[in-house]
Amino acid sequence: MSEKLGFALRGVGVGTGALFLVACVLPDYQPPSDNGTTSVGGSSASAGTSGGGMGGMGASSSSTGTGGAGEEADCTNGQDDDGDGMPDCADPDCVPGYACVPAQPTDPFMQYGRARQANIGTQHATCPGGSNPIEGFFLNEWPSECTACGCTPTAECAPPTVSAFGDGQCVGAETTIPVVSGKLCYPFPAPGPLAIQVSPGQVANPQCSGSTGTQVHPEPWQKYVDFCPVDKIGAGCDPGQVCVAKSTPDYGDRVCAAAEGIINCPAEFPKKIVTSKNWTDDRKCAACSCDASAVFCEGGGVVLNNAMSCQGLGNTPVVPEKCTSLDGTGAQAFKVPPASPSLPVGGCMQGAATGAVQSTQSVTFCCNL
Repeated sequence: MSEKLGFALRGVGVGTGALFLVACVLPDYQPPSDNGTTSVGGSSASAGTSGGGMGGMGASSSSTGTGGAGEEADCTNGQDDDGDGMPDCADPDCVPGYACVPAQPTDPFMQYGRARQANIGTQHATCPGGSNPIEGFFLNEWPSECTACGCTPTAECAPPTVSAFGDGQCVGAETTIPVVSGKLCYPFPAPGPLAIQVSPGQVANPQCSGSTGTQVHPEPWQKYVDFCPVDKIGAGCDPGQVCVAKSTPDYGDRVCAAAEGIINCPAEFPKKIVTSKNWTDDRKCAACSCDASAVFCEGGGVVLNNAMSCQGLGNTPVVPEKCTSLDGTGAQAFKVPPASPSLPVGGCMQGAATGAVQSTQSVTFCCNL
């Protein structure tokens, strides 16, 4: 009675991908024998691995009674071991370590046990019985979201043209002061000009290339589920409930039933957790883009200085394409800071984030809490 659910089992001697349904057989009660022990029909049941499926966990149960002795010997064997008329969870002996929980629902549920959710990157929790949990169930996929990309403009930034005039209105004789790339300081020749006019350097061979961002969350999933099958189930509970060993703080009081696919949960197991065991991830980040025609040269303007070495404290920027009178400025030289290619604000356009994480094999956990 097994179906494929493809569970992967860690730390348990079970074949990869094996799943089987643990059958809980409550044997008939046998009266105590003369030697004071209880003989139980079918006193042990064990299950190995099926040929495929959800990743079965070997289950075994056995019972040895004490025939009226003081304590319940096994709280999950469906028997009244101590002969006080109270089997398993009905016996006060079992109260400290066992509790009644909703019984496993019928098909299509193929496994029953404890389950917990945790964030990706956190440590898996050991099962209440000390074994490793069944892993490989994921939920809450990350959307396609890209880090910021960037653009790199390139160009040849020609130096500005500086024209000197012998009058203060830039209408007289004009002399061009040679400006070359890489040279910073230009002393005014004597006698100094009375005005200058600056034309910005031209941009030559502008180009622009964009980089590609990366996924903000490279991992496809936000959370995972650890699952611990319950393989020993007892009696002594109200109808519709079974007696099981109490859980640990990591797993809490929740019990869950697992089934292949996306299904509706029964009323006694209303908490629905849909997980993925297999998926595709085609999330991508497109490269940034930019317009080469928008590339301009930043810097490279002309700045007046009151020292022939351009080391003076006075620095006055010259407005391009405007006659600038030098009368009363004390300017003895001008400097031309280096220019570099740049883009205007908004000139680099973010690449689009495309694709998504899509589950190709789902497992639904229906839990009581």
